Amino acid sequence: GAVSNGIQSLCQENGWWDGTSKFDWKRCVGAGGSVDGLESCGGREAAGSAHLKAMKAKSGTMQKPSWWIRQMAGALRDEDSGICFRDRYGFCSTGSQISWLPTIPANQDKRGKFDSHFFTGASDPLCGT
Repeated sequence: GAVSNGIQSLCQENGWWDGTSKFDWKRCVGAGGSVDGLESCGGREAAGSAHLKAMKAKSGTMQKPSWWIRQMAGALRDEDSGICFRDRYGFCSTGSQISWLPTIPANQDKRGKFDSHFFTGASDPLCGT
């Protein structure tokens, strides 16, 4: 598959990929890979899963879409977990996407209830809206 120019070299130089096995971006930057040094990426996938579980536990009753979107924006700005990073690994995470995809039963009125997608793109991920 297509990959960004120089990403394989970057992963190999940082010890996230051995350079000989099949290149797998998720394995390079996710938790649980076996390549030496992978833990330095902070386990972003595991942290994201923990954020989602905490959001579900906090929600209790059905929350408005704006509540979920604010919670997701907070998760995407979490630097301590490694989800958001600014030049931590020689490059920045400068874009995020939050999608609201409501499940609406067939027998309910769908007017005014549609999928929404929010994108950020900023030189500082903590400032993007």
